[in-house]
Amino acid sequence: MQDAVYIQECVPEKLELKKSVWTKIDNLVTDNNTIMASSTSCIVPSKISEEFEHRDQFIVAHPVCSRIAQHVRQSLNVLFR
Repeated sequence: MQDAVYIQECVPEKLELKKSVWTKIDNLVTDNNTIMASSTSCIVPSKISEEFEHRDQFIVAHPVCSRIAQHVRQSLNVLFR
């Protein structure tokens, strides 16, 4: 994790579990530019990251299969022409 540019977490949607996982990750991150991303859908990111050292590097992002993303882009192009 020390040299990571991007870290993605996809654990179940349970606040205490996410906080536990992220607290461990946050303690291992040494780079102030590492992007730390959670795939949370229902939990406010500030609740997960409230005690992090690297809180300003924490975002919500959902991993997407590139083939699916390509179809979504193509669909949006057709819809919004």
